[in-house]
Amino acid sequence: MSKSTNLFVALLLCMALCVSAVSGKVLKVPGEHPTISAAIGAASDGDTVLIARGTYEHTTLNVNKRLTLASDYIDTKDQTDIDETIIKATPDAKKQWFAVNVKDSKVVGLTIIGNKNHTLKITNPYSEVLHCNFISGEDQLSFEGGGGRIAYCNFDGAKDDAIDADDSVSYVVEYCTFDNVEEDADETRLQPKSGPLTTHIFRYNTVFNAGQSGIQLVDYAGDSKRAFQIYGNLFLNCKGSGVSIMANEHSDENHEGSDMVENVIVYNNTFHGCNHGMTLSPKAVVLNSIFSNCLKGIGKGKYITSGNDKTMVDYCLFFKNQTDYDSGITKGSNILTEDPKFKNTKKFELSKSSPAIDAGTAKYAKVLKIPARAYNGSAPDLGAKELTKRP
Repeated sequence: MSKSTNLFVALLLCMALCVSAVSGKVLKVPGEHPTISAAIGAASDGDTVLIARGTYEHTTLNVNKRLTLASDYIDTKDQTDIDETIIKATPDAKKQWFAVNVKDSKVVGLTIIGNKNHTLKITNPYSEVLHCNFISGEDQLSFEGGGGRIAYCNFDGAKDDAIDADDSVSYVVEYCTFDNVEEDADETRLQPKSGPLTTHIFRYNTVFNAGQSGIQLVDYAGDSKRAFQIYGNLFLNCKGSGVSIMANEHSDENHEGSDMVENVIVYNNTFHGCNHGMTLSPKAVVLNSIFSNCLKGIGKGKYITSGNDKTMVDYCLFFKNQTDYDSGITKGSNILTEDPKFKNTKKFELSKSSPAIDAGTAKYAKVLKIPARAYNGSAPDLGAKELTKRP
């Protein structure tokens, strides 16, 4: 085969790959379709509904196809496209008026404004909501038997919970900011479910001023076949707990803990200015974290007994809490009570002289294994912010 033939064949292969990489069509709102609902109606699975800057009011918005709903941010990466592409509930919109019902759908780069009711619900096993602003509404985003990934979103002014997870399956909530939430940034109910173990991850988020808790796990009877990983978060000025584990299907903060049997590992978080940093359940493991300026760092609750206690608190730093932790909590030998020496109390990064540097652990029994690429120095730092420039 000649060089020119080889080149021609290579070009054909390249063209085929390029064509196969582009699936679906783009439907523009309002340029080609006057409303988002009209574009959804005209779309097919795999299409993108591209929404121009403007305000779009809806009483009901249902995504019943595998679609991407996005502002121009998906191409431009311009924050203004997020801020000025607004989907708004009408006064008549009912509970959860915006529904994503089909697996592998995406909502990208929108500002979503609720009314007095709830806002967006995900009812399928996996969809993504990325780079969105949520403003007002009661529960701003709900997993109703669903799961997926919520990332790089801002939640502001929820009148109940920013994220409410009922009957949820595996989810990841990451790199999000929660502010002025009247109750919880994330409330997950542990209703019984069938099927395999699902994993629920809350990581690299910042929670300001929650009226109750940063993340609240509401226990139901029995093993719900869920496991929880909570790490890399800042929990700041939560009026209840940064991490709250609640018993008996209640959701009002009482600091009593729970006898839940699901595994919960909480590591590399910073809790500052909260009523309680966290409350425990019998299988909760707390590592590599900083608790500062809280009324109580860690509360034992009333459900842990000598017969069921598999908790462990180790490699943690406590500073200027009214009470660091309740007596009777199972602790390791690596507990510090020193000033963490934050650079400031906005970002909570560590100064180079902090005793929290390299004071954590990368491995702990069978519950924790942090890869070496995830931290600097000889061991992970304590708290949510790993120091990138070493002393």
